[in-house]
Amino acid sequence: MDGFIFVVLLFLVFVGLMVLLISNIKGKLSSYLSAVIATLCAWFIGLILDANIRFEPIGFLYLRVLFPILAMGVCILKAIMKAKSD
Repeated sequence: MDGFIFVVLLFLVFVGLMVLLISNIKGKLSSYLSAVIATLCAWFIGLILDANIRFEPIGFLYLRVLFPILAMGVCILKAIMKAKSD
């Protein structure tokens, strides 16, 4: 098995297990855990895209930095909207 495919499959198994774990946890801990998992997933996707997309003048698009920031922002906005509805 190619190393890249192995890493992607391992990542999918990790995400699947974490989704099952988050679905069983209730309350504030669920929000924290989902934010951490979303940020790690976004970082991994950005890392894979940065490694495979060449951008000649700079070298990288820095998607491994942009995606986690956006993911954490979405998680924060979701928590704020949830707090306002309660």
